[in-house]
Amino acid sequence: MSETLGDRLPKAVERIGRFLGSDLVQKVSREFVHDVMALHACAALLRPIETAPKDGTYVLLFGPSGYFTTPLRCDVARWDAEYRPRDPWVTYSNECFASSGQPPTHWMPLPTISEE
Repeated sequence: MSETLGDRLPKAVERIGRFLGSDLVQKVSREFVHDVMALHACAALLRPIETAPKDGTYVLLFGPSGYFTTPLRCDVARWDAEYRPRDPWVTYSNECFASSGQPPTHWMPLPTISEE
């Protein structure tokens, strides 16, 4: 049975912390592991952009931002080829998703909110 990312990352952080011996390094490393694991869990929910609905339904879009410091962009958007024929993914603020970077590569449905 092979180890998962969730098994390997905490062990790696522990080894780094022991090697460097700093409480700050251990704290930052633990936070990094938490962030990476959250991204890994989110990535499992992402779907290829080719499968996204093109009926005007709002979805979460993901794609390269074009910036080194924040390489991933996420926005709420819908497909509207009549409004923007050249760049049909339109954000909730009626801007083209690709105008702030590159075209989206993945999507996921908007989360539902329970009315309890």
